[in-house]
Amino acid sequence: MAHELRVLRSTYGTRKDADAAGSRLIERRLAACVRVWPMESTYRWKGKLESGKEWLLEAHARPEDVDAVWDALLEGHPYDTPCVEVLAPVAVPARYRAWADRVTKR
Repeated sequence: MAHELRVLRSTYGTRKDADAAGSRLIERRLAACVRVWPMESTYRWKGKLESGKEWLLEAHARPEDVDAVWDALLEGHPYDTPCVEVLAPVAVPARYRAWADRVTKR
């Protein structure tokens, strides 16, 4: 039987910033797992086409913690206009959800 978690994600300009945000989530027990990896983004900023390397952070969180994770990702975000996306629901095995519940208990 599958159980639900949420995946929240945001991009950062440096690995250091993405790692700091991820560490904040884990230290506060808001996320069970955080993944960070490089990606390429293309977008329009201030009327100009931009393209470059960014770092994508994805965090697995319990549905009841989504608002707190959202706030923690926006807290001190280095971008002027950060995007935080919530992918929901995400089905995970019962054992993984039980582990997530244990490691995020505050």
